[in-house]
Amino acid sequence: MYFTARDREEKCSTRRSGRSVPDGWETVEGPEAKDICLSRIEELRSDMRPAILRAAATAAENKSA
Repeated sequence: MYFTARDREEKCSTRRSGRSVPDGWETVEGPEAKDICLSRIEELRSDMRPAILRAAATAAENKSA
């Protein structure tokens, strides 16, 4: 069984059940089968850029509009 974990920059990872989540990460789903966790990551991360880059791009788009 696995957990889906996410950090402050919204990067996602799978973690085996029983293993601790690193500092700065949170569990967002699980325990589930690994394929379910990987599907959840695909849903969470439609844009693979870190959160700070997505925010900067959005700000630049809004400024030029």
